[in-house]
Amino acid sequence: MLPRMRAIGLGGVTLVLILLVECGGDRPSGSALSPSPPSTRTGVVAGIVRGERPAATRILMPPPVQAGVAVTVVAGRAQGSSAVTDLNGSYTLALPEGTFALRWSKTGFQTIDSDIQSIEADNTINIPDVVLKTAPWAVTGLVIDSRGNRAAGVVASINRGDATAPATTLNSTSGADGRYRIASTLPHWESVIISATGTGYEPLFSQQLACCNPPADTTYNFSVVRVLRVSPAGPSVLHVGEGVEMPPSTIDFDNGLQRLVYILPTSGDPSIVAIERGQRGFVLRGVRPGAAIITFDFDGIDSTLAVQVVEP
Repeated sequence: MLPRMRAIGLGGVTLVLILLVECGGDRPSGSALSPSPPSTRTGVVAGIVRGERPAATRILMPPPVQAGVAVTVVAGRAQGSSAVTDLNGSYTLALPEGTFALRWSKTGFQTIDSDIQSIEADNTINIPDVVLKTAPWAVTGLVIDSRGNRAAGVVASINRGDATAPATTLNSTSGADGRYRIASTLPHWESVIISATGTGYEPLFSQQLACCNPPADTTYNFSVVRVLRVSPAGPSVLHVGEGVEMPPSTIDFDNGLQRLVYILPTSGDPSIVAIERGQRGFVLRGVRPGAAIITFDFDGIDSTLAVQVVEP
């Protein structure tokens, strides 16, 4: 900007006007030079996330899609931006042109990072399906009996099979403190089936358990019913050739209940007392003179009956 002076005489008074003249153009004074920001040109990254499950042997099926998987940009100009997979396991990200890397993560699965990739403006990159592997998981808990005592020697079992996959059983035996822990790195469904058996306890059948939330253990406490005693009823004397059908035995449990159960007995000497099947239960039949011990076993708790066989 260069100043230009001009003198004007008015009634003996000289006024000096200073005019500002801009060099090199006719742009009005007062406007500023401000470069416009560069436009951000983007491309699209899309894909589907699945979750590892036990391998099917009878039906060929892809791993199921996974909703709720966090897809995070971990490298490039859009680092920190993210999306979450929908009910179909799908995600879409609009990223500025350039390089990027993604991370897929969800509780219960191992995190996966992609390699560095490049995307150009207005292009779409379809990422091949990502399959998240099950993270190492464990189920732990406390086993007690009906009276609140800690139950030792109970075998807790988890079955991973279903209609499409072979059964795989994982076991753990409760210790003196009644605690058990089943740990595995094998893939599993969203729920597993847990059961339990133990000498002197009634079996615990088919309890469905939501699984799992590593790195923390999934906790599942359960109680079992202890068998207190087995009381068979039957003859103490049989004649040769005589058969007597056994009535049900009385079973006493630690929860105060009793049950009548037909128990298959075993004979200590079948040549003296034979065991046969009756209409409702089992028949003791005298074969020859002598004495035999008949044993009745219920869940590992047994009781015996001494039977003398005499001539008719």
